[in-house]
Amino acid sequence: MKKKFLLISSILLTLIAFSGQAWSTSVKNTPNDSFEDYSDGSIFDYYQNSGALVGVYSGNDNDLDSIEDNINAWYRDNYDKFATISISTNDLRLSITGWNSSKDQDVTIGITKDGEEYKVDDVSSDYYSGTWMAFDLDDNSAAISFYIVKASTAFAIYYLDPAASEGSWSVYDIDASGVTNGKGVKSISHLTGFIVASDITGGGDPVPEPTTMILFGLGLLGLAKISRRKK
Repeated sequence: MKKKFLLISSILLTLIAFSGQAWSTSVKNTPNDSFEDYSDGSIFDYYQNSGALVGVYSGNDNDLDSIEDNINAWYRDNYDKFATISISTNDLRLSITGWNSSKDQDVTIGITKDGEEYKVDDVSSDYYSGTWMAFDLDDNSAAISFYIVKASTAFAIYYLDPAASEGSWSVYDIDASGVTNGKGVKSISHLTGFIVASDITGGGDPVPEPTTMILFGLGLLGLAKISRRKK
C-alpha cells in the first residue's frame, strides 16, 4: 500500500512540474459541446481556437500599440489589474495549415517569415479553421503567448497559458461577433503569433490555476499518508 501511495504521489508531483510546459494545444471541434458550435449543436468547422479569447475587434491588425492596449486591458480585467505586457514578433515564424473539407485533410497554406503576419495567397479554397506551429529562425520549436486571426474586416486575439509551440485556429469568433457589419466571413486572411517581449509585470502574485492546486493537494495528501504509516 505504501508503494502505491508513493507511486501516485510521484505521478501527481510530476504532473505539477510539467504543468507550466508548452503542451500541444490543437483542438478538434466536437458537436453539442456549446463551444464553437451552431445553435443546432453542429460544429462550425473542424478545429476550435486554442487558448482564451481576448476579444474581437473591427479593422486591421497591424497596429502593435493598439493590440498591446487591447491585450493589457483584457489581462488587467481577468488576471492582474496592475499588469503590463509587451509583445513582439521578432525572430518568430509560423507554419500554418487550413482544413480542406473537400479533401478531408489539412493543407499547408503558408509560412511566416521573421515576424511577418501570414497572408493567404491560395484563393482556390476558403479556410475557416486549421493549425499552426511556431519556430524560431533556426527552425527550433518556439512558444507563443498570443496569436491573432484576421478575416474579413475584423480580427480576434487569443491568449495561451502556458505559452505553446503549436495549436489550432478558427474564424468562428469573428463570424459570431457581428463586427463585420454584415459582410460575413469567407476565409482567414492573416494569422500572426506573438511572444511576450519581457516578463509580465504586475502588482500581485499570480493566482495558481485550479488544476494545479488540486494536483498539488492530492500529492501532499499521498505523502502525508506515507508519513503517518512510517510512524
